Amino acid sequence: KEEAISVNSIAADALKERDSSVTSLQAEIDLLSRKLADKEAESNHLSEDLAITRQKCQDAEDKLETIDKREEHLLHRLQEGDRVRRHLHNRIIQLCGNIRVFVRIRPELDGEREKEMRRLEKKAVASRKRKHTEVQGCATPFRFPSLIDSASENRDLSKSLVEFTEPPKDRGGLKERTKKWKFGFDHVFTPEHSQSDVWEATEPLVQSTIDGYNVCVFAYGQTGSGKTFTMLGDHCNEGVIAKSVSKLFSAKHEIESLSDGATSVQLSVELLEIYNECVRDLLAPEGSVETLKIVNSDVSGSTLVTTSTKEEVMQVLKLAQSRRCIRATKSNSESSRSHMIFTIYFDVTTANGSSRKGKLHVCDLAGSERLNKSGANVAEDSLRETKNINSSLSVLSNVIAKLQKGDKNIPFRESKLTLVLQNSLGGNSKTLAIVCCNPLSSHFHETLCSLRFADKVNKVDLKAVANFDYA
Repeated sequence: KEEAISVNSIAADALKERDSSVTSLQAEIDLLSRKLADKEAESNHLSEDLAITRQKCQDAEDKLETIDKREEHLLHRLQEGDRVRRHLHNRIIQLCGNIRVFVRIRPELDGEREKEMRRLEKKAVASRKRKHTEVQGCATPFRFPSLIDSASENRDLSKSLVEFTEPPKDRGGLKERTKKWKFGFDHVFTPEHSQSDVWEATEPLVQSTIDGYNVCVFAYGQTGSGKTFTMLGDHCNEGVIAKSVSKLFSAKHEIESLSDGATSVQLSVELLEIYNECVRDLLAPEGSVETLKIVNSDVSGSTLVTTSTKEEVMQVLKLAQSRRCIRATKSNSESSRSHMIFTIYFDVTTANGSSRKGKLHVCDLAGSERLNKSGANVAEDSLRETKNINSSLSVLSNVIAKLQKGDKNIPFRESKLTLVLQNSLGGNSKTLAIVCCNPLSSHFHETLCSLRFADKVNKVDLKAVANFDYA
């Protein structure tokens, strides 16, 4: 009996333990069921989110496809608009004249006014006629008439006027007769104008290089009139060359970025010097003095340097400047004894094979000078240099005169300078002549010659053709 009671007790404990285990498992099952229900709800929610996301992706793909089509359409319109812009820009340049003339009167340098005053006072004492106020008043022979003056004289209102007055001179007691000349040019820059003003007027022609035309910008004038400063400038006042290079590289980056790599632009630089009627390569290897030949107005065998940044171009230009022939004369402490021709090629090539080639010549011509003023008649080398400079500039003036008259036989071959610039002066080019003048009356004759040269150039008509090749 006791054994039965013991067995029953053990069985009861086992049953209780089993019931407890069953209850615990049931609780665990309920917990897992609730978690499963939560996960199923979360899964359903995620499925809904996934469906929404898939729909959004589909909408985005459709929108992206629409945007791609629109971008392609806008890019096509941009290309068409650029063609129209190039055409209209070219028409504007043609209306203004494919050959344009700017005249720049440089500011007086430190000490120049005092030196000029002493010279005029000595002349006044010798003639015993001039008062000091009269001497002071004749120090600057330039006057710049206003637009109203141009209208009253029935002149072309699109031209800027400059009036040039002959300095007073002793006529032996006779009544004074002062001659005056008036000239009209595309732009006249007074001593108050800056390098930026010159660039602002020059920039449209540099744009023509980007559009696929040949462009030539050359500076003409007597020695010491500011030609090299206008072309090269300094670190504070960049000249035409530096600003042109900046614009060309900006155009390169814009064209390549807008085309998304489908169009490539390459810029190459060439620097030549015409010294004593010999064409020399300023970028040739050190020690090379080989004279280059001119074939069909193109220089054969010159060094062409491919550049990728403005800084590279300026380094190349600095190297060329260090090799250029420069001497001190009585007229100018750093007188250029040669004509320097800086050329930059702007080549655009697209993925479909079409191309556009522009070329920009920037010429810093050596200054004309008188032997007695410059002191170049002392040394034989300087005398030879001056004769060659004046001879080449005389041929240039003669070529301009022939072009003005419309003669068929133009003497380009009489000078290396005019032979190199043949296409720029009489062929496929848009040309700008920047004629620089000295502001003092002591350089009256040289300045008058420069203004007369500018007036000849102003009457020449050129026709330029675009260098386009569409595949």
